[in-house]
Amino acid sequence: MMINYLIMNFLNNYQIGGLKMKKIGVLISLMVLITMLPLTSAMTIPLDNIIIPNTVDSDPPDWATGGFVGVLGLTNEMGRPESYRGYVAGYYEKEKFNGRFAGVIAQRNASEATGFIGGYIKGPFLIGIIGNLSTREYKPIVGIGSTNQTHAYYRLMSLIGPTMYIACRYNSL
Repeated sequence: MMINYLIMNFLNNYQIGGLKMKKIGVLISLMVLITMLPLTSAMTIPLDNIIIPNTVDSDPPDWATGGFVGVLGLTNEMGRPESYRGYVAGYYEKEKFNGRFAGVIAQRNASEATGFIGGYIKGPFLIGIIGNLSTREYKPIVGIGSTNQTHAYYRLMSLIGPTMYIACRYNSL
């Protein structure tokens, strides 16, 4: 309680050049927000390096060092996985904790691929795209996850849409 009083007293009474500290804090916050906003909206994903496959062939691409297969689903408000909505399969290229991946998504009751996913992995972080094969519309995604020797789990987020997860098994070629 005493700390709150001291902080509020400082913010309300301390002045620099005639401006109260509270106003200076608001101004600095607004300047940082206005400065950072163009940086976040200007971030692009280099689509030239992401291969968007139509199917997962039995012959992997030249760049692939391994393959993955798993499920894609939605998470609840607490971030816990709910039932899966579809399947995901594809290939990855990985050196230590860095790499790229490309794959297809099939809805739960579909026999053919209905979507695609691709991007880059840097340590526990993922950045990429997810989209629809028929319309070729996509949206950028970011994620955070973990891997062990045989399995990976990533929680994916986008500006638009629900929070998703991918749980998959992977192996080297």
